[in-house]
Amino acid sequence: MSHYMAIRADQKIPVGFEKIPDAACRTCGETYLIVHDRIVPDLNDAADCKDGAEDAITGEHIDEKFRQHFDSYELD
Repeated sequence: MSHYMAIRADQKIPVGFEKIPDAACRTCGETYLIVHDRIVPDLNDAADCKDGAEDAITGEHIDEKFRQHFDSYELD
């Protein structure tokens, strides 16, 4: 499991993880919680994952046949 994850807002935060800023799909507005492993010392680095998560989530709307998002995304 990655040190950073984006999970749907209605999902339970995994044990050992803490929430940082939310991310949202720029196309449909689906909201994800960005969570980080508690052992990660640099919260600024964790917060930077928000942009990457939004890019990944929004990028799924390029394919007209695939309009649903995954429940979670591992972020690096």
